[in-house]
Amino acid sequence: MPSTTRIPISLARQLILNFKNLKKPLLDPTAHPTHGETVGVWFPKTTFDEIFLDPTVNGVRVYLAAYERPAVNGIPGIPDYEGRITVVLCQTVDDGAGNPIDLIEDETATPGYPAPPPGAGPDPVYDDGQICPPPAQCSGLTGGVYP
Repeated sequence: MPSTTRIPISLARQLILNFKNLKKPLLDPTAHPTHGETVGVWFPKTTFDEIFLDPTVNGVRVYLAAYERPAVNGIPGIPDYEGRITVVLCQTVDDGAGNPIDLIEDETATPGYPAPPPGAGPDPVYDDGQICPPPAQCSGLTGGVYP
């Protein structure tokens, strides 16, 4: 899909229902004893404002990720998140040929990826969203598919 394609709410709900029926059963049902597995992640607008402060940034890549169980070295240090899926947002820039590539600071960790421009600030990777179920609520778009 082109990056400017919006989809109807009915299709978004169907895609969410597809995840619930086709993929969620494959996930660890014991990911968290109270909340189960993550079904969505909410990010504040300020996160996206910060991501796009750098004019060279052309987008965001969303990586699926998971917290360790139990938390290691106090990170994330949020009991509700231990062992659960999350997403990590990574700024992207143009590779010079029209392709988005991840903007990361440690280019030795991932050969071929550029370092941020001088003065770009902290690492351009974000994980400050709220996963749901709790603490964030995620029943609006899902049409009641999830609590």
